[in-house]
Amino acid sequence: MATTETFTHYLLHTIILLAILSTTMNKLEKLLLPKAIRIHNKEFLVITSLHPQRSSTARIKGQKLALRLSSYLSQRDLQKTAENLLATMEQKLGKLSADSYLSHFSFKDASVLKTALKPFHLEVTYSKRSRVRIVIDNESIALFLPKDPPPDDQVLMKMLRKKLAVYFKTALEYLVSELNRVHFRSKIKEVKIKELLSRWGSCSNSKVICLSSRLLFVEYSLLEYVIIHELAHLTHMNHSAAFWRLVAKACPEYKTRQQKLKRFIV
Repeated sequence: MATTETFTHYLLHTIILLAILSTTMNKLEKLLLPKAIRIHNKEFLVITSLHPQRSSTARIKGQKLALRLSSYLSQRDLQKTAENLLATMEQKLGKLSADSYLSHFSFKDASVLKTALKPFHLEVTYSKRSRVRIVIDNESIALFLPKDPPPDDQVLMKMLRKKLAVYFKTALEYLVSELNRVHFRSKIKEVKIKELLSRWGSCSNSKVICLSSRLLFVEYSLLEYVIIHELAHLTHMNHSAAFWRLVAKACPEYKTRQQKLKRFIV
């Protein structure tokens, strides 16, 4: 008897969940929104999801624009809210600093690619090869690209970030070490360079400093600020007043750099 009741309860619970899921999918399918938006020649894929909360939000996650919409909204209000969020994000992205030049950077032969640590001259060669090959030396970056079809600039930039993260690993470790020696003198276990998309850096309880490879394409002063920010977390694992005082001691103009960093997309 108990087994039958349990099975019946489980079945009813499953049916309710499926009904909720079906309603959610129907609401999302009825939304009339573009699949992607293009700002500064950079494409952001629009993804939508429903959540049991009163507010609706929009957030950039790498190359995606995520709309988290309230499941309490009617279909009409859902459409209006999604359109308003999308328009707001387009306006914000459109006002981004021209310094975030990588959002419209095109890989052309003899052009110059600026990084936080040094510029590189690009040498682009097209061939019948099906794969991309990247060779980095002290002054230049040689790109061997397939001619048909040519790789997408965003895909190529991601590949280049990974290559440059390896190339600059020792230099970044030294920079972190020097900034730590001058301002903090804290114990660091390791410095990692990763393809972080939602944040510029992090500091773990195990004293591991992690930096986003995207930092290689911002100004040096902004790279320095992020490193100082994460080093300060070795002392304060929060954003308390004491933490910000420590950051300000090492970087008095941190607020200016912080605001400038918010205007970058890479």
